[in-house]
Amino acid sequence: MEHFTIEAVAGGCTRACCKLCKQTFAYSSGSKIAGTSHLKRHIALGSCPKIKNQEKKMLALTSGRQLRISIYQKEKQSLMQVFGTMPGRVSLTIGLWTTSQTLGYVCLTGQFIDSDWRLHRRMLNFMMVSSPHSENALSEAIGVSLSDWSMKSKLFTITLDNNCSSHDIYSANLRDHLSNKNTLMLKGQLFVVRCYAHILNVVAQDVIASIHGIIYNIRESVKFIKASPAREENFAEIALQLEIPSTKTLSLDAGGRLGI
Repeated sequence: MEHFTIEAVAGGCTRACCKLCKQTFAYSSGSKIAGTSHLKRHIALGSCPKIKNQEKKMLALTSGRQLRISIYQKEKQSLMQVFGTMPGRVSLTIGLWTTSQTLGYVCLTGQFIDSDWRLHRRMLNFMMVSSPHSENALSEAIGVSLSDWSMKSKLFTITLDNNCSSHDIYSANLRDHLSNKNTLMLKGQLFVVRCYAHILNVVAQDVIASIHGIIYNIRESVKFIKASPAREENFAEIALQLEIPSTKTLSLDAGGRLGI
């Protein structure tokens, strides 16, 4: 009686109560046993509404997974046809992440222009790797994409972030995919490029570092003025006397960083 509990009722009779839906069924009347066939049918044939609901959920979940795989395969085949017929090439962008649990992820996105001169951006691969910033993991991820999407002859450039180097791209695991230099434009001279956003970030960090002393003095001055309402009032009066146009007030920056 795995799915039922036996409960006593009036008249010396007992009933079997379904543990899932709480419906009760005749089990015994005095010394006469009603049998268990009807109890088995309740469970085995899915008569129990709880079991029916679970089966519907499982069916919907399975159907949803199958539908997602079907859509993915359909979209992939369609994109591969575009890759095979377009006159231009595909540029890859590599994104690297490491979670707080030290799990690493590599994301490869392809950018290309179709025959109608429309720019497209498609995510090609997103995979978890043991160490995303190692050359082996990076080259393996790129190699998988090249093979999976048949892009060896269609590859134009690979855009890297600051955590990658050109050596990573030409490491041993990827060398076989790029051994024929004739497949790359200008024999690969423009193959590895840097993300302009990361370059601008590096430039900005260098500028901030060069004026660190000035930023420190400004931060300390703001802290000094904000420490006293009287000082804030005097500061506002001086700014008004000097006719300094401003609609903002002094504020302490969050996290000890100056918003520049």
